[in-house]
Amino acid sequence: MRKKAKNKKRMFSGAAVLLVGSVVAKMLGALYRIPLTNILGAEGMGMYQLVFPVYALFMVLATAGIPTSLSRTVAEKRALGENVKKYFAVAMCALLVLGLAFGLLMGALSDVLAKRQGNADTRFGFLIIAPAITFVCVISGFRGYFQGQMYMLPTALSNVVEQVVKLAVGIGASCALAKRGVIYAVCGALFGVTVSEIVTAAYMGATYLFRSKKGKREGLAAQISLQGYDMQSGGENDVLQGETSVRGDKNRDNADGRSRSAKKARFEKVSRGELKGMLKVALPIAAVAALMPLANFFDSVIIVNMLKAFGLKQSVATAQYGIISGPVNSLINMPVVAIMSLAVAVVPSVSASRATRDIDGVMLKSSLCVRLAYLLGIPFAFYLAVFARNVIGALYPALSEQNTIVAVNVLRISAANVVFLSVMQIYVSLFQAVDKTKYAVFSLIAGIIVKIVLDVVLTMYIGINGAAIASLALPVVAYFCTLVSYYKICGLRLEKNVGLNLLSGVIMALCGIAVGSLIKNDVASLAVGFAVCAVVYVWLAFLFNLVGKDDIPHLPLKKLLWALHRTIRFWEYNNETR
Repeated sequence: MRKKAKNKKRMFSGAAVLLVGSVVAKMLGALYRIPLTNILGAEGMGMYQLVFPVYALFMVLATAGIPTSLSRTVAEKRALGENVKKYFAVAMCALLVLGLAFGLLMGALSDVLAKRQGNADTRFGFLIIAPAITFVCVISGFRGYFQGQMYMLPTALSNVVEQVVKLAVGIGASCALAKRGVIYAVCGALFGVTVSEIVTAAYMGATYLFRSKKGKREGLAAQISLQGYDMQSGGENDVLQGETSVRGDKNRDNADGRSRSAKKARFEKVSRGELKGMLKVALPIAAVAALMPLANFFDSVIIVNMLKAFGLKQSVATAQYGIISGPVNSLINMPVVAIMSLAVAVVPSVSASRATRDIDGVMLKSSLCVRLAYLLGIPFAFYLAVFARNVIGALYPALSEQNTIVAVNVLRISAANVVFLSVMQIYVSLFQAVDKTKYAVFSLIAGIIVKIVLDVVLTMYIGINGAAIASLALPVVAYFCTLVSYYKICGLRLEKNVGLNLLSGVIMALCGIAVGSLIKNDVASLAVGFAVCAVVYVWLAFLFNLVGKDDIPHLPLKKLLWALHRTIRFWEYNNETR
């Protein structure tokens, strides 16, 4: 019982550490784009964004879901008392081969990719960032191994280290090279990515060696202490040990021989049978992980070329693509990261409830995840739409007046992505929790197909605003597909009070518009507007019972939420007192 309680405590503490590390890393990654955009400018950011989606796609293909599969295998085999390092060795070999292959492939295709994207200068960026793929694969292997052993600290710290080094080196190198030209500054930023992966790989390797040596020292100490205990056992034991030492040595030799042969046979069996099992787990995960980078890759190929067909010069087309893929996407991703961090914390418990056939638990927790996405996504979407001009003006002062207007219009159109992306990703996570990943894959593929068609048509005839409208297609189509599929498979309708959420958002937006009309300074307008909008929306959320008594025990900051619930819905507690 004590061992089970200890393992459970370790699991939850590890999950908390990993969650915090992931949130910090993702927020740093999103914030990194703000100073980078001001240094590179719109055109430079466009070049950067032409390279990075291709790198992200190659990176996902190279890892191929192996780290997640490795973590599951290590966790299972460790529980059975088996030697897990052999699984780590097989996975790491596969990752190294894939990393080197895809890194070399990107380098070889640099000219072709640059020409297809409509900007020949980006070939230098592909060459600089290509080696990072190999190091990413190494990092992923270490992370999968450590996570399988419920040791989450290295993964959490490595995420933060990666982002900090990328920010420091990338910003420093791009600033130093900016005087030579835009492409030099872009290459400096991409060089920061490569250096960050090298440093992170070195950190993970050092952590692995330290833990291995520590384990050997602990094992040696235990052996010495056991030998010391035997020496204190008395003379009779010494005589007996002397009489049986030769026979024992022979038996040990025979046993060691049998053990070695058994281990060899077991390793051969694992390297074939277990490898198939690991691949069976890895491939669906890789498919889901590759779809979003694939969509971004198509954007990098289509949008610039369609903007040129619309009648824009290459530099202007690249700059506008940089705006929609850089500043705008960064602003949208920041609230999405925060929402997913809160909601995904509930998702693992869905698997546990499903395993125990607790249908009510699955319903409650799944519904809570979806409602959290609506509850937090809708106000953030309205806030970005209302204060778009203030946000762009405060965070990206280096943009020209024309590019600022483009960024404001695109942000207002794309703001709805905060809601649809959050809810869609929650449904994808829920499909994985109930082992129905294929439905998430089909939904995302449908969204990508519709998006590609709209990217071509709308961008060619409307321009960058058409690309912004097309960006809504993937999350919207995938959202409705996952919604229908989840209801069909599980028989659960998770949407609740969506209309009241929208009404609360509209009222909040009207208050925000009033604040924006009174305060002209961008920073002051954002600060006061955020405070007013937050107070109004929180009050309405509790007033309309969007956060109920049954929800609060499953959420963080329980004491604060209970206090707000008692204050705003005071009549419920007065009735209870009576």
